[in-house]
Amino acid sequence: MLAVSREWTQHFEWFVHVPLGRKAGISEEHDCRASRRAAALRHERRREVAYDFCEELLRNKGVSETTYRRAVVSFGETA
Repeated sequence: MLAVSREWTQHFEWFVHVPLGRKAGISEEHDCRASRRAAALRHERRREVAYDFCEELLRNKGVSETTYRRAVVSFGETA
């Protein structure tokens, strides 16, 4: 949600979701304020996968099979 609200400059969504992100353990360094990935994010696989998925979806209006599969491996899939 932070990546999407940043991309679309949605201040309300940002305001609502930053505290939730903090509560979930997302530091200020990782909260997507910058349009590039924080270097430390590379050491956190699940966050990296989520970030890459969101960035590709926002940029291309869809994700590649590779990106989708990485997300499924990291987070699972429900029917």
